[in-house]
Amino acid sequence: MQYTTLLFDADETLFDFRCSETMALRAVFRSHGLPETDEFLDAYRRISDTLWERYNRGEIEKAEITDTRFVRLFAQFGIPLDGVDFNRRYLDTLASCGCLLPGAAELCRDLRDAGYTLYIITNGVGDVQKRRFRESGLTPYVADIFISEEIGASKPNPAFFDRVLSRIAETDARHVLVIGDSLSADIAGGRAAGLDTCWYDFRQTNAPNDATYTVQSFQAMRALLLEGTK
Repeated sequence: MQYTTLLFDADETLFDFRCSETMALRAVFRSHGLPETDEFLDAYRRISDTLWERYNRGEIEKAEITDTRFVRLFAQFGIPLDGVDFNRRYLDTLASCGCLLPGAAELCRDLRDAGYTLYIITNGVGDVQKRRFRESGLTPYVADIFISEEIGASKPNPAFFDRVLSRIAETDARHVLVIGDSLSADIAGGRAAGLDTCWYDFRQTNAPNDATYTVQSFQAMRALLLEGTK
């Protein structure tokens, strides 16, 4: 295996986004006297996840996610709060929650020590992702973080990957591997940009895919990247 450079997606690949999201949501709901029930949390997630899926397909701008998800939630439950202001409070709380998936830090450390150069590529909200990255403890192992709103394009647009490639040390795209949990954003985007891809199917869905590799655990990722010949 001749890769030198690994482009890791952030949420649900290295970061435990559901953990961070739940912590932040419960905190802001509690501070405003809102319910912390599963029904209320699930309603928010259905709205937010649907908006993110539309964003990844290029159907909406990111501002529509941040400006409307709590507006829609509060309208659904008849809650008289400003959803735009509430979103700002939520993002500020979320930024302090840098939860990682179990074993992610050790994996990144060992990949770095094996000679790989690691980068994070994300469509998340810029300031929030940077602050979560600093909180996570990954900074010693990751060379840089590339965020869609700063790059000027989002995954799966090939322009996102082209701009990342123009800013990293490796100049041969054959030595770059994209790793992520999203078939639509990470795998489709990486392939469209001419890059090899590794789908992290941690939910073990076994869905049909056209990734170069598929792994379902960090152990399998280690076997792929550390036990073979680079």
